[in-house]
Amino acid sequence: MMSIFKNRSLYLFIIATIALGLLPLVVKNSYVIYMLFIMFIFIGLSTGWNIIGGLTGQVSLGHAVFFGIGSYTTAVVWLSGHPPISGIMLGGMLAGISALLLIPTFRLRGIYFAIGTLFLNEVTKQVFLNWDAVGGGVGLYLPIPTVFVLEPFYYTALAYCLVTALVALFVHRSKLGLTLNAIREDETAASVLGIRILPYKILALVISAVIFGIGGGVYTSYQTYIEPHSTFHLEWGIGPVFMAILGGFGTFLGPILGAVVYTLIGQSVATLANMRLLFFSIIIILVVRFMPEGLIGHTKDLVKRLVRPLG
Repeated sequence: MMSIFKNRSLYLFIIATIALGLLPLVVKNSYVIYMLFIMFIFIGLSTGWNIIGGLTGQVSLGHAVFFGIGSYTTAVVWLSGHPPISGIMLGGMLAGISALLLIPTFRLRGIYFAIGTLFLNEVTKQVFLNWDAVGGGVGLYLPIPTVFVLEPFYYTALAYCLVTALVALFVHRSKLGLTLNAIREDETAASVLGIRILPYKILALVISAVIFGIGGGVYTSYQTYIEPHSTFHLEWGIGPVFMAILGGFGTFLGPILGAVVYTLIGQSVATLANMRLLFFSIIIILVVRFMPEGLIGHTKDLVKRLVRPLG
């Protein structure tokens, strides 16, 4: 297992961890710290979605379900008197278990699978809107700290981001990643070679769902109020898809780069409100048209073109 980490990715990971860990000691701007907090969550979500969408080829648009389950679980556990971290971990577990509800959708392929997952998100949101035990449409008000300090939330999101990146790196460099790639490229051929398609799809989905559930909990630990419309908002499910495609679908670094760019652009167009999805949709159309392999693939091609004349 350790052999998969004996490369430059590990060294970059260590350097990035140290730099980001020391950053709050140098940068005292609260807005910058908050933007990094959001960026870390987006990186976790995009790399988590990429396991099922990029590696396995199952384009899910309904991952906001798992984010919302993690979010509400954290809120309920927190309000019951337990620390938020307990709710975050439990939320990840429940999100993984709830992912099993999507097993019947694996009979669908392509756009039909995507629509099926999107429909499940809307159904789940309606359930929470009418579930009085978790506040229904009114939502839940969370404890407000006497003294608010942003740094603990920053480090929690950073830990979530780093652990998710390690999980994604392991999946990419392991036999599991090769198997998922084979399923994505040609399910029929993979099946002929003896690969059991359904168990591997389920495993990829559960890993992805757990990551989303924990991400929802981490985000909620920073909030003072949650309600179904914002918690199960379409952007939590489609946003990570944008990030993965923008950076490089099915690669390790692509979703990370995509999340960074998405966060920076998102903060620049924050005033667009509900027009944000339309704005990013236009960007994705342009990326797919002119950079089908995402920013990572385009960068590699650009470097090759620049290096070739020197050779």
